Amino acid sequence: ERARGAVDGGIAGEARDENGIRITRSLLCPIVLYFECAEDLTALSPGNPMLRRGTTVYIGLDKNQKLELVFQRYAKFVNASAPKKKGALSTVDQLRLIDVEFLHCQLLEADNTVEASAMMKNDRITVQRERSKERLGRTDTARQQRESDRKYFKDLRQLLPNPSPEGLGGDAVLD
Repeated sequence: ERARGAVDGGIAGEARDENGIRITRSLLCPIVLYFECAEDLTALSPGNPMLRRGTTVYIGLDKNQKLELVFQRYAKFVNASAPKKKGALSTVDQLRLIDVEFLHCQLLEADNTVEASAMMKNDRITVQRERSKERLGRTDTARQQRESDRKYFKDLRQLLPNPSPEGLGGDAVLD
């Protein structure tokens, strides 16, 4: 069941070999992606062993498939591994794709294909909780810092004498 310490998550969609024969084992697919939890995500689905930090799931697919299909397969496999509650049909404790994001050098977009995302066989994808609000906050903070820096250097230039009438001079003599 485990290859390289990973759990087989199945095949996303349908994969065929070079002769057009349907592939039934994920490790025989043209592309195999390894999904690794970068942090403990069990708060999203309590008791789910597939959402513990460091847990790796591999999924096979064809190179022309969209990443959305692979992400859905990952969520379906993880949700199938969740402990079942007696008499409960609730989806509250299931992993939803909007609660996590997938990274491989950069944030992966679900509507891209594997090739468009420059991914190759045996690449590792990091799974982490969704952080768009944090990224937006960091972007805003960086913008404010740049504005502050511009104002600081503009004010600093005003302190230095400018001997040239055109404002092209830049020499300052400090004693």
